[in-house]
Amino acid sequence: MTEELKLNLRQCACRRAHLAGAEAARLEAEAKQAMKRAAEARCLYFRELAAADRLGGHPTPFDALG
Repeated sequence: MTEELKLNLRQCACRRAHLAGAEAARLEAEAKQAMKRAAEARCLYFRELAAADRLGGHPTPFDALG
């Protein structure tokens, strides 16, 4: 294996590593945003359950959760 080939292989591996790192960063950002939306949806879920209980004249355990 020539030095030129070794250098070319190292450069290709480095480029692939950078692409994988960029993809990981993008996916992590998307996951953070998805988790934020999930938390907001969960709060809304419990607030709506609490509202249904109150409208029915019942005590609700959901206030503490939403």
